[in-house]
Amino acid sequence: MMPWLAAGAPGPGSPRWPRRVIRPADRPLRELAMVLAEVAGADPVSVYRSLSAAPSEAPMLVEQAVRIATSRGPVLGPGGAADAACAPPRLVLVVGQFEELFTASSRR
Repeated sequence: MMPWLAAGAPGPGSPRWPRRVIRPADRPLRELAMVLAEVAGADPVSVYRSLSAAPSEAPMLVEQAVRIATSRGPVLGPGGAADAACAPPRLVLVVGQFEELFTASSRR
């Protein structure tokens, strides 16, 4: 999936979308906070506290992180003008847990 995204298959602008893999294990909120903080260049503790205090605000925090990561502006088309055909910036977050299913079952 990552090479497909990097090649721009979803549409114009998609190669610029931040892409991260997260393995939440037993602390998914902590891992999400760390990824969002890394993408936005923010303090992970502050992001974690924000997510903990208001989990329903997670979409807003993701949008803020993506805007920061993609230079805070619209996706620009040819000539520097905003291009309506360009896909809006998004954060691609791949949650990898499948292998943990095997690890957990082997510990039993």
